[in-house]
Amino acid sequence: IGEARSKCFAKLGLYTAGDLVSFYPRTYQYRGENKKVSDVIDGEVCSLLLTVDSPVKSGGGKVQYIKFTAGDDTGTVNITFFNQKWLLKVFSQGRAFRFYGKVTFGFYGKEMVSPEVEPVLHGKKIKRRYSRVSPYKRTHPKNGVLGGKQRASVIRRYARRSARGYT
Repeated sequence: IGEARSKCFAKLGLYTAGDLVSFYPRTYQYRGENKKVSDVIDGEVCSLLLTVDSPVKSGGGKVQYIKFTAGDDTGTVNITFFNQKWLLKVFSQGRAFRFYGKVTFGFYGKEMVSPEVEPVLHGKKIKRRYSRVSPYKRTHPKNGVLGGKQRASVIRRYARRSARGYT
């Protein structure tokens, strides 16, 4: 890890690999059963196993965004992320992901904005790989290490592996 990240970890009292491994979650998020798009109701927070259906589009001025549609066999959801341009390398047509977040019904259909994302690794049994309970390590922003940064580095590693031809 780099110097900046090791300073952030030091603020949390993490100096060795052993410290990092034993840095247990503060709490857990219950992510519920994976639902089908057709079963979702407006405003519901849920988990959806979706495949990216459309090319990923990006744009914006000061606020950058990426947009795409993802769906299952029952419908599609418009997915939007803000200020995370690196996700352009992660999402491509045909790839499957588990999205967790609030689904709203907008003018153009069902939408999720900046949901939590986990890649679906083919060849793994979904029920075992994607449990309903996920660790939640969010710490105070002044410490510099957020749960989202840990999640982001996992997604980046997946993107690098898939770019090399691994699945």
